Amino acid sequence: MSNRCIGGSEMDFCYLKDQQSISAEAYQQARELCERIRALIAGRPESLRRLGRAAEVHLPHGNWELDRGLYACYRTVVDGDYAILNNLRLFAQVFTGFQLTSLSKGQGLAIPREVPPDLDARLAELARQPSPDVDAYLQAAMHLPDTLHLTPPSVFGEVGWRVDGKIINHDTRAYLERVALLAHCGQLWKLRNRTQCHASLHGQPWRRPRILEIGGGYGGLAYHLMSLIPEARYVIVDIPESLLFSSIYLSTLWENKENVLITPDRLADLDQDSAGFTFLPNFLFDDYCAAGPEVDLVINTLSMSEMTEPQVRYYAKGITNLLGERGVFFEQNQDNRPLEMLDAKTILARCFPLWLPLPSLVLPPMQGQAHLWSATPVKPYAWRPSSAFAGPGSQDGDDMEANPKLIEEGYLGLNVIYYRGSWFGLPQGEGPFDAVRVSRRDYSKLFTADSKEELKQAIRSGLGLRGT
Repeated sequence: MSNRCIGGSEMDFCYLKDQQSISAEAYQQARELCERIRALIAGRPESLRRLGRAAEVHLPHGNWELDRGLYACYRTVVDGDYAILNNLRLFAQVFTGFQLTSLSKGQGLAIPREVPPDLDARLAELARQPSPDVDAYLQAAMHLPDTLHLTPPSVFGEVGWRVDGKIINHDTRAYLERVALLAHCGQLWKLRNRTQCHASLHGQPWRRPRILEIGGGYGGLAYHLMSLIPEARYVIVDIPESLLFSSIYLSTLWENKENVLITPDRLADLDQDSAGFTFLPNFLFDDYCAAGPEVDLVINTLSMSEMTEPQVRYYAKGITNLLGERGVFFEQNQDNRPLEMLDAKTILARCFPLWLPLPSLVLPPMQGQAHLWSATPVKPYAWRPSSAFAGPGSQDGDDMEANPKLIEEGYLGLNVIYYRGSWFGLPQGEGPFDAVRVSRRDYSKLFTADSKEELKQAIRSGLGLRGT
């Protein structure tokens, strides 16, 4: 693909030939992680028996049953030579639903068992037309500070369109959406600004930001959040087969940090409180909870709706204990009931007393509505009681969550609309509600809020009016 311009920016494509190869030392570290995780899996049945932990919770179930797609990827990587580990991202489609080798959704496509020898030539043909993800990313970036213009590194076979030096593909867009949601609700900025330097300047005690992600995939979201919150201790809880990917990916890219893989004989490493990653096998989650750390932010995206109900309830109970009085749980999951799996939100609503839908203001949600959950009314949010949660499947849920609903027409010249947990004020006469136009702020006036009352107050203030 030759260089071309898009929106005034130069665009080309990042191929395998453009990748930075991992070092001999990084390859050796990756092989050591492969062997340690292989041993962890081999010893898992005995560990569960000795620790008295239920197989229905701690063995892979739901969409992660043994011998499903993940295990073909796992076997390829755990036995992989340098070429496989150096191109780890090409084997991670099971986590994101996107296959880099074909630049398409991975559903129904064979999982590669090797690096295709002619891949760059095939990509050159596929990349002639930029993906819609490129335009969506660039449109969203227009409304975000430069700090949030994410790009993955050109390592591990991360191919994609390159605009102003940033690699853009389906996964880049998906992570931009999640990071933008965390920024919009304030959690990203709160933790990014909690630095030792800031605390020292203001004479305040300092506590390291702690983030816990349940189901970290290959480590993509964790990479971006560590880039933005470099002083964080970031814990990834996952089945060992998945930790193989995230531990190699993140330990290589963040080799200067103190990263640890927890095993039953190294539980003392749970106390690690320096900046870096803790890779925690799911069947040792109880041990982490027992250690009593206070976590600022817990994250789950996509995988809870692929678990079983006992697994979701198990994690919800642990999360409640970890959050304390100040932490929140950020969750984004699809309703997978049409696929004979779960809608995690309907279970979480029975586990957490408080919830808050998060509007996606710069990108239409790709993979489900996002929410915050909490057991205590953490400030500054206008929490809603989970007893009022109307999930998809109820008449209210279908009406009020899935489709825009006109609530009030002509309020001070604007229509009041409810959509996916958020309230919008749009001018009359400028066409129907359109999520893409909202994300681009393509209306002469646009007001948003978390409740109808707050929206009306914002409209009155924006129009310079007082009272009702």
